[in-house]
Amino acid sequence: MRARAALPWLARILALAAIGVAIALFAMCSGPGRAITDRALGDTPEQRVAAFVAAVSRADAVAAGRSWNAGSAWLEARHRSWTEQLIAASPRPSARIERVEWWWICCAAVEPAASRDKATFARMWVVLELAAGPRMLVVDVSALDHQPMFDGLPAREWRIVDVHEDPPPPMPRGG
Repeated sequence: MRARAALPWLARILALAAIGVAIALFAMCSGPGRAITDRALGDTPEQRVAAFVAAVSRADAVAAGRSWNAGSAWLEARHRSWTEQLIAASPRPSARIERVEWWWICCAAVEPAASRDKATFARMWVVLELAAGPRMLVVDVSALDHQPMFDGLPAREWRIVDVHEDPPPPMPRGG
């Protein structure tokens, strides 16, 4: 008799748990929840730069290479060159981001982004602590996936596109 009485309560608890899981999944895949999930998974420009610096500090060129977005043979050679230079300079495993410019790049348009959540490109001034002393570099990071922006969500799958000495070349403008 008691087993039968407990059964409706167990069914209710399981139903509530299922509803809770559904709400959590919905929250993780939309709006602010998706942004929190991306940050937790390391899918932000800042985390991409941090992963690159950590890999370079360990002299792990393969892991550092996963932070880059390879586009052409010329870019791949440039990426390898920067990675080798920085590994040779023995950086500490952390870097300080001094400044970030957020940009929206789509089609032929290049414009300053209204906010971080509207950006598809970040230009970051990063101070690396090297064996020879601090060095300011400008790191360009681009989102490979712009599709979520059409749903009002931030872009994702951030990768390093290029590294420059400070001052960097100007951003192309127009549309």
